[in-house]
Amino acid sequence: MDMGAAKRIGSDAIGTLVVLLGPKKPFPLDGEGIFTSDVAAHQCFSQTVFEFDKTAWRTAMTRRFCYALDLQDDPELIAEYERYHRAENAWPEITASLRAAGIEQLEIYRAADRLFMIMEVNDAFDPAAKASADAADPKVQAWEQLMWRFQKPLPGAAPGEKWRAMDLIYDLQAAVAAAKA
Repeated sequence: MDMGAAKRIGSDAIGTLVVLLGPKKPFPLDGEGIFTSDVAAHQCFSQTVFEFDKTAWRTAMTRRFCYALDLQDDPELIAEYERYHRAENAWPEITASLRAAGIEQLEIYRAADRLFMIMEVNDAFDPAAKASADAADPKVQAWEQLMWRFQKPLPGAAPGEKWRAMDLIYDLQAAVAAAKA
């Protein structure tokens, strides 16, 4: 294994966590198959375990933002909102604007009329620049206007505020590290 293609970012009792650098390309393992950084795999080399974990990969390469927003408490509107958000109904211009801003991954979850969005971004992402680009993009503005029909601000939101940033209150990795200290 060419260790020049990897970066050691931590160790524990199990082994060494290694993250591939650069584009996601197949990484050969001594002729015993191929896996990428997105596939969890364990392989022993000179009694060192290298663990390629998707969560660790994304955490090492991205920042995460979490937001909340409410929907109108109307089952028909909620169903329509969900239809708009199915992959096959995604507006390509919206997807392109998200990717162009440095958003690597975006997921929206719903519980009743509450939405929770997880957004993972790369180092190029700048929230102010994204907001400015969105304000100047007629397709994004059309999408936002359409979505506002289904959405309502969270209690305590500022006037015009839609997605409200959430504060991190618990981090399992931080708790584990604190317990070891």
